[in-house]
Amino acid sequence: MPTTSLSYFGVEAEHVFERKHKHYPLINVNIPKNGSTSINSWMEKIHFNSAISKHSKTYRFVVLREPMDRLISAFNMFWEREAIDYIIRALIHHSRGHTYDSKVLLHFYPQWIFVEHYESHFAKIDRFINLNNLQDGLNEISATISSSMVNQKPQNITGKVFINDIKELIFKNRHFFDNLLQKDYELYKQKT
Repeated sequence: MPTTSLSYFGVEAEHVFERKHKHYPLINVNIPKNGSTSINSWMEKIHFNSAISKHSKTYRFVVLREPMDRLISAFNMFWEREAIDYIIRALIHHSRGHTYDSKVLLHFYPQWIFVEHYESHFAKIDRFINLNNLQDGLNEISATISSSMVNQKPQNITGKVFINDIKELIFKNRHFFDNLLQKDYELYKQKT
């Protein structure tokens, strides 16, 4: 699996970009907080038509999420006062002299970073799926690659426990977050 280093917010992060089907030429370009658990489950359940050979062209897809929903989900995942202060210092203030956990910050990297990096270092992405229409997108992929249709229920859904606190935090720092998400909104509108 291609692993590469991404740099954003002045922090280097190692990331496993591809989730490959174990037998067939199907690759999910993984972006944190974009349905990874559901997609991995779907990829374990699908069965391909025997017409597909292991030498067929590899089909790559990525799931994009509405940028503000993804940001809220990432904050919700790490919502503890200490963690939020830590994340804000890393994202907004780029505090010097601190070592930041890149595995945490990776969840806040904009989606376009993953897409641009993957396409410039590995290969072109064949299909972009909107997370809000995940089942339809997975069905289209199944039809494209001649596999069986599998209904995939969303998994690992993050509860909106701290939604008002998160929205207040984002509002207080809205100029930063508007700039952070601008290219993500452009990508989301263009590709989904």
